[in-house]
Amino acid sequence: MEEISHTIQRISESFSTVSDASMRALHSADMGIDTLKQMNHQIHTISSTTEETVKRVSTLREYSQDIESALAVIFEISNQTKLLALNASIEAAHAGEHGAGFAVVAGEVRKLAEGTSRSTEQIGALLHNIQHESLRISEAMGNSSQEVRSGTSLSEGARTSFSNVVEMFRLVTGQIHDISAATEQMTANSEEVSATVIDIANIAKTTSDQTLQIDELTDQQLQIVRYLAESAVTLRDMTHHLRESVQQIKV
Repeated sequence: MEEISHTIQRISESFSTVSDASMRALHSADMGIDTLKQMNHQIHTISSTTEETVKRVSTLREYSQDIESALAVIFEISNQTKLLALNASIEAAHAGEHGAGFAVVAGEVRKLAEGTSRSTEQIGALLHNIQHESLRISEAMGNSSQEVRSGTSLSEGARTSFSNVVEMFRLVTGQIHDISAATEQMTANSEEVSATVIDIANIAKTTSDQTLQIDELTDQQLQIVRYLAESAVTLRDMTHHLRESVQQIKV
């Protein structure tokens, strides 16, 4: 019985150790869920920021297209101005001395128109580069947004799966705790049973000793009875002889 008690005690200690370990693991799992929640929040924030950036890049492209349209108009006006300045220079040349001053003005206007055309072309080239880069950024951000959405979906799935695992682990931990408590109760009961068995063994030993004493007393009583029986027979014989003697005396 003592060996059984020790075995139950070892089992109880083992379950207690497992219960403590499971509680620590459950705490770590809860922290993991909190981390996943924070990560999901950050992913949602990144997704919102990415979508907002895509919208702004799209708006920038629209502005660039509007500017490009305005530059096209300016470029056309500049070309028309150059033609008008050229015609004015020709007319001034035909006018001779009277058109000399007008020819100078027409030349300056033509230079200004040519400078405007060159600037317009440069701005147009820059706008083209901006539009090209904006398109690349928009496509990259679109791909990034798609990746973020996919990551969000995967993260949500992982969080759900992890939550399910934690819930199952929580149930197992509860069962382990219940088993540990039951084992501790079993240990206490086994100790009580062991003490009871020891008491019973002591009582049995005492009873055995008393039984031996009773056997000895019984043997003594039997010997006394035999002695009394033998004495009774002897007394009977003596009485018989005494009667015979009395009868002989009477005769």
